[in-house]
Amino acid sequence: MIADVSGAGINPSIGWQVLLVLGFVITLSLQVVQLVRPNKSRLIEPQPLVVQAAADYVRREVFETAVAQIREELNGARATIVTMETELRREVKDDVGALYEKINSVGREVSALTAATLSQNQTLTQISAKLDRVAERGMHV
Repeated sequence: MIADVSGAGINPSIGWQVLLVLGFVITLSLQVVQLVRPNKSRLIEPQPLVVQAAADYVRREVFETAVAQIREELNGARATIVTMETELRREVKDDVGALYEKINSVGREVSALTAATLSQNQTLTQISAKLDRVAERGMHV
């Protein structure tokens, strides 16, 4: 049979309370361990209080040499851009001139065709008028 613990003077809810307190203590100890252990997400990089040697920095002469070299490269690039821009403007100007010449030649051809068509229309009108007179004379005879 099941032993009656209540008769021995021990309350069964005390066992559950002991387990609950034991679980709370274990959870609390794990949290303390996590706080004490160094965590990479809490580290500040670069370390603000660490003093570095001066050898890690660039000397002024090296810096000025690098700046002068970059300026020379930049000036060379600017000169190249200016030269290319001038050449491109000249090419565009030549192309535009050629295009205007083509447009003008088309305009001249259209004018010539218009004049020829006008002349043909006048000739056709004259022929039509002569045919009308011939037809009227032929009917009256």
